[in-house]
Amino acid sequence: MKYLSMIVGVFFGLTCTAQLEVTNLNLAPEANNVLRYDLTFSTSAESYAYVDYYRMVTNDDGAVIDSIVTHTPLQGPTSDHSFKIWGITPDTDYSYQVFAYNVEECVDNGIQTFVTDTLPTTVATMDSVYMAEGADLDGFYLTNTVGVPDKNLQIFDREGNVVWYEWHSLAPEQGNIAQCQMFNQTAGNNILLLECHELTEINLKGDVLNYIDLNGTPADTLFFHHDAIINEAGNFVVIAAANKVFPSGDSTITVIQESLLEIDMDGNIVWEWHSLDHFDAYQATSSGGFFIPIMGADAINWMHCNSVYQDVDGHYIVSFKNWDQGLKIHSSTGEIIWQLGGEDGDINFALGDSFGDQHDINRTNVGTYILFDNTGLDSISRMLEFSIDFYDLPVAINEWEWELPQDNHSHILGSAKRLSNQNRVCVSGVTGSIFEVSAGGEVQWHHRQNYWAYRTFFVDQLFDNSIDDIALGANPVLMCVDEESVALNAEPAGGCWSGSGVIAAVFDPDEAG
Repeated sequence: MKYLSMIVGVFFGLTCTAQLEVTNLNLAPEANNVLRYDLTFSTSAESYAYVDYYRMVTNDDGAVIDSIVTHTPLQGPTSDHSFKIWGITPDTDYSYQVFAYNVEECVDNGIQTFVTDTLPTTVATMDSVYMAEGADLDGFYLTNTVGVPDKNLQIFDREGNVVWYEWHSLAPEQGNIAQCQMFNQTAGNNILLLECHELTEINLKGDVLNYIDLNGTPADTLFFHHDAIINEAGNFVVIAAANKVFPSGDSTITVIQESLLEIDMDGNIVWEWHSLDHFDAYQATSSGGFFIPIMGADAINWMHCNSVYQDVDGHYIVSFKNWDQGLKIHSSTGEIIWQLGGEDGDINFALGDSFGDQHDINRTNVGTYILFDNTGLDSISRMLEFSIDFYDLPVAINEWEWELPQDNHSHILGSAKRLSNQNRVCVSGVTGSIFEVSAGGEVQWHHRQNYWAYRTFFVDQLFDNSIDDIALGANPVLMCVDEESVALNAEPAGGCWSGSGVIAAVFDPDEAG
């Protein structure tokens, strides 16, 4: 055996002499989104097709040092093709190339170019970004904007570039009030939008995956706010509030009742939990004016539920901000399993620790819990990770914490998560600052956007850049130079093959040398 050659089958980078043609090529931005384009074209015969699009990365001297290439999924067989171009940055030069093939022919249309437009002013942009020297970080961050007429979601890359955005209402100038708008991340980096009495799950391409409109239904009498999730049964769970009136002497008192509603994909309420079935409304004291525009100035905002999370055992953890307390609620019976913190919690922290005005209580990938502690340390906000010991008297144990710089104190808003690389991430809502911090408390990445943000989520990838739709056949990987030539094959059949020793989809070891 004098020589071994490795065979590599690729479906791009080579044009063919063929009659298959690409025609009617049209690329246009979406009507309300300058970072998503629709690309359509026809082929003269039914074919499979995909698109490469890319931008060049240059250094300060303008020299090209890298290219960022995206491969769309394979499509076909058809003669009318439609692709979505997204995950791109504003005010940037891009190139793209269409590849089409069938069992007989393959063709590309040559390199085409386009330039993306400027972002709308309501989309958050970077004020500053920092990455620690030597930090090896990937992924992106999804945030929202607070305090602007048209609320947006946006995704930033590690350089602070906006690579994706969406209107919270899915279109500009809808005018919905901020109190009934919120977003969450669902499986597969999809996004759940709460828009008053409408719930919409979308993917990053902008496709609507699930949608219900509860306007005009019994649920319309409740005010949806702060959070919604999709539970393990595939149903929506949403926080809802309503005024409840109680006699008090010669008058009445109005207390805002917090509720959880589980709603199936057909819009039916299949389970509900109401706080005033478990707590005495006559103990209510008012705190905060969040609900005044909706419920009126006389309604007592007693609990202020600001997040819901389904724990690994299927039960729900909710955050009662005004009580400085987290509750675990049985997902079938509605029984309150435990109350953590606050004045009357049945579980408290060891060594006198506590949290205040908290947001985003959630379970980590190592079995602890984490939250954003807004005011537990008065004028210092922090990420607080803790466990709960049930072996004797239940007690919460502070396992890890990180204090934000004082100029990033956030008395409202905020979120905290533990990442798979064991870093933790939080957003300081009123400063728009995201901090990713190592287990040792070292800031690995810090980004500050120019608007307030309610919460942030890590996005591991925008899309899969491999063309998984193409499966290589039983082609040899290693061959001796004196072996017979072999025909290369893949599924779907056809395509463009390139490499040393490859001629017309046949590999000749002798030619490869």
